[in-house]
Amino acid sequence: ARHDYQAFKFDQGLLFRKKARFVQTVKERIASLYLWRKDIHDIEGKFGTGIQSYFSFLRFLVLLNFVIFLLMFTFVTIPMIVSDLGDVNVTLTDVSSFVVGN
Repeated sequence: ARHDYQAFKFDQGLLFRKKARFVQTVKERIASLYLWRKDIHDIEGKFGTGIQSYFSFLRFLVLLNFVIFLLMFTFVTIPMIVSDLGDVNVTLTDVSSFVVGN
């Protein structure tokens, strides 16, 4: 019975180490995807945290702009391309008569 308990504890410890190694690998992969991480860290080292926060905010704006682009492309551009309502030959008089109601 003692041998079974020791084998169980060993397997449990091995499983814990494998899980910890997997979690560490996932964290490293996510950190490597972090946009301009090393560059912003170098800027912080040379110019201080004030300049670093400016570039971090700039990175946030770039990512926000990318998300807005994806949303606009998904919900505006693709449906216009797919549908027949996306007629590019609409004239200004057609638009003004629609808006004014003539």
